[in-house]
Amino acid sequence: MKIGIDLQTLETFEADRGIGRYARGLAENLARYCPHHTIIGFGFAEQPSSLLNCAQLPNFQYRRFDLPHPRLDYLSEGILAPFGWSNTLRDLDAYIVTSPLMPDILLPDGAPFPIIALVHDLIPLLYRRSHPEQMSDYQWMLYDARLEKVADYDFWLTNSETTRRDVCRLLGLPPERVCALGIGISEDFFDPPSRATIRRIRERYAIHSPFVLSVTGHHYRKNWQAVFESFAALPAALRRSHQLVVTCRLDAPSRDDFVSLANRLGILRRVVLTDAVDDEGLRVLYHEAAALLFPSFCEGFGMPLIEAMAAGLPIVASDIESFRETAGHAAVLVDPARSDQMAEQLKNVLGDKSLRQRLVEAGRRQVEKYRWPAVIQTADRFLSKALCPPEPTVQGEQPCSAHSRPTAERVAYFTLLPPQVSGIADYNESLVRELAKHVQIELFLDGITPSHPGIRDGLVWHSSRQFARRHRERPYDLIVYHIGNNVLHGRHYRMALHFPGIVMLHDYCLRFFAPLSNRQFSFLEIHDDIAQYYGRSFPRRTPPEHIFAQLDLLDHPLNERLIETAFGLMVHSQWSRNRIHRRFPDKPVEVVPFGVDPDPRSRIPA
Repeated sequence: MKIGIDLQTLETFEADRGIGRYARGLAENLARYCPHHTIIGFGFAEQPSSLLNCAQLPNFQYRRFDLPHPRLDYLSEGILAPFGWSNTLRDLDAYIVTSPLMPDILLPDGAPFPIIALVHDLIPLLYRRSHPEQMSDYQWMLYDARLEKVADYDFWLTNSETTRRDVCRLLGLPPERVCALGIGISEDFFDPPSRATIRRIRERYAIHSPFVLSVTGHHYRKNWQAVFESFAALPAALRRSHQLVVTCRLDAPSRDDFVSLANRLGILRRVVLTDAVDDEGLRVLYHEAAALLFPSFCEGFGMPLIEAMAAGLPIVASDIESFRETAGHAAVLVDPARSDQMAEQLKNVLGDKSLRQRLVEAGRRQVEKYRWPAVIQTADRFLSKALCPPEPTVQGEQPCSAHSRPTAERVAYFTLLPPQVSGIADYNESLVRELAKHVQIELFLDGITPSHPGIRDGLVWHSSRQFARRHRERPYDLIVYHIGNNVLHGRHYRMALHFPGIVMLHDYCLRFFAPLSNRQFSFLEIHDDIAQYYGRSFPRRTPPEHIFAQLDLLDHPLNERLIETAFGLMVHSQWSRNRIHRRFPDKPVEVVPFGVDPDPRSRIPA
């Protein structure tokens, strides 16, 4: 299989943090341990990130996103871009979005192949009621749009079983399509650094004593105040003999907060603030520390836990669900709201050699689950099962003798069907059963199981996400699309533009389709169509209703791109045919009147 993987995160400030390191590790190790797949990394840079260590592998490629507008233009308009439909991704079997909830990452608005979202956590959503101030109203709107789009994808990976339960519960995702992948750890964290490297890092950060390490952040959920309070509550002798090394990215306000609290607690002289560190520096800190202190209120996984376990570092951490899963018995877990208890357990870990040894040994056993080969094996099993489903079988009585005739024309048929609520769905419930008597029809549907038993059990149907792969393996003789002025046709519209066929145009004017689909498509494309076909331009971020108020309904139907691309069209009236031929006189157009069931009750399943 050809698996695309989003590497935008490596072009942001998150590149050397947990999410960036996970994206990098996933790409590198999929290529390293899955030679039977081609792994294709995607980004906006001309060359892959220098952080990536798999560019030399024969089954790894790098491609640049191909978009009609600059990346920042799309981000200024929202969260979506149409790169999933570009020629640079056309040959993929699947695409993995590695950080879909990050605010500076563009999301594909869809694709002709399955999209897999890697969800690290839903922490903003979990804290929405208690901390609404964490984002502005506009940021919440974008976050909600991201959640909506993520839920519209096909499969999901999470970094823990805790996060898996969260996304199933809060986003309503089907559990069988969500895989708790876990997090892989770089082998570098297992290897002790050289004495020269240790000396250099200690000198860089003025670390001259045994020290307690905390890898944290200036964020309410990180519970950073407890880091300083717990250290300050240690016995005086331990405070004098140890330093507190706090590692996280710091801006001026967060540094001031850290320094102010440490000063009030009387421990400022014993505190080292490293700011962000690279992998080499982080590895030294883990191997040299006396203990890891990690008192977060909420984490999706807790990557510092496995990095500490790999380095043989004992841990004192929060007693929260994700840490119980990640660390098992390899950490002393404490109520994160009790700094006094955190200090007591930290004192025990620093002073009790047998306890330290038990924690270290348990950590070395626990961390084996998080080596990349084990993580990739889980990913490969899930991807193979998800992306290569068994061939559909047609069950029950066969009213459609065309299936047994090898000479029958093989038609890919994109439509709505009940239980989708649409007149077009009802229309096709009768039509496809009649058509199947004459051609070898295969239905392509979006996220539904057909209601009618004669279709559900008597015809072949697939997810529309499977079309591209099936069409590559065995091209269809004809592709038919039903398009109407309904947001439910969003994917069919995209497919019709990129895999041209015959379009049954149920509504001549598609201009209402555009604003209805604005949460599915970037509105930049509407601007492009208006400029190309009508010679009109509007300032960026002009509300759609203001634009359409200035465009005549019949003279500006926004159907031109679809008509231009289609091999031919079917419409329901001579009026529609005449309107199309005014703009596209050479386009084949047939008038197909509505059919009527002799007995409408025959459509109702028994």
